[in-house]
Amino acid sequence: MSISRRSLLKRGLIATAAMPFLNVGSVAAAWHEDAYAIPPEVIGDPALVKLNSNENPYGPSDKARQAIIDAIPKGNRYPRPQISKLEKQIAEYEKLSPDQVVVTAGSTELLGVFGMMAGIHKGRVIACTPTFDFMLYYAEKFSAEWVKVPLTEDHQYNLQGIENEIDSSTKLVFICNPNNPTGAELSEDVLKPFCQSISEKCMVYVDEAYIEFSKGGLAASLANMTRTNKNLVIGRTFSKIYGLAGMRIGYAIGHPDTIKTVRNYLQGRSITPAACSVAAASASLGDEVFMAHCKEMNETGKKLVYASFDDWGIEYIPSATSFILFKTDKFENPKIRAELQRKNILIRDYKHVPGWARVSIGTPDEMKTFVKATRKFLA
Repeated sequence: MSISRRSLLKRGLIATAAMPFLNVGSVAAAWHEDAYAIPPEVIGDPALVKLNSNENPYGPSDKARQAIIDAIPKGNRYPRPQISKLEKQIAEYEKLSPDQVVVTAGSTELLGVFGMMAGIHKGRVIACTPTFDFMLYYAEKFSAEWVKVPLTEDHQYNLQGIENEIDSSTKLVFICNPNNPTGAELSEDVLKPFCQSISEKCMVYVDEAYIEFSKGGLAASLANMTRTNKNLVIGRTFSKIYGLAGMRIGYAIGHPDTIKTVRNYLQGRSITPAACSVAAASASLGDEVFMAHCKEMNETGKKLVYASFDDWGIEYIPSATSFILFKTDKFENPKIRAELQRKNILIRDYKHVPGWARVSIGTPDEMKTFVKATRKFLA
């Protein structure tokens, strides 16, 4: 088939015109592209000690694994009925109505949707920094103004600072509680009145990805406020306490009218979660025995690291989550980094939070490996 110069020119113009639209997708690359890089030579290595992504080393649970196996024969069918059933199950677990819940392919889908919504409506989005900023990058890429408020001196979310920034153009306030990457937790008696007040002025999104690990637990959730509050949304995930990060499934809780609006922005006709993921989530939800085990082992791992950091004089932030943020001034020794690399131990280093790094809590054996690899340079 011959192609004329005119045809080539036309195709080139179409491709050029499409580039600004396609560039919106660069949010994925812009979002700390170096942070999750794993050297190709260690991928799949059974000796890899992966302490950089806050993954639950104990999941999926036995119940979830069996549910995944049982769901495979139904993988040829769209999972609409199963998603609807899971939403009702979550609503019952949270003591809410089913129309207050929407299930998505991980909480990151929700974060992207809300960032896009804020950007489409222009205006400002406000959050403290550092925080889990995936939503904020999306908002910025869609032309919203991202207002960054520094944390307080004790590394807490600066609620007063956020309130001071709110004006008539503010579309969204984002709060991560407990916060990632600091691990700090705001108590319910502080956060609840703040969200009630601020939601009278704009939308408030509270990311509760780690709430099950926190001191207050689910009892400290603001989910019940969504019964009457149309400007408050709670984001949850099955990735952390339930150990389903690879299954990509999460959900939002909100007022029925708000959830109805959110559904209009979801991709894939609200069937982005896979059937096996839905089955795993359904089997995991409310598994108190498994959650208690994960929390207990997580505390064991944290105490091991705390004790070592205290001995070595490493400054860290006490964590209400499954990770610890610590100062790296004593980790600047090239020999430490070389030893971690040699032992295939991955931790999270932040370019945008200079002087700090984050270590996820793995199994006790993994944490002992991390401590042993660094002790000879710090003890």
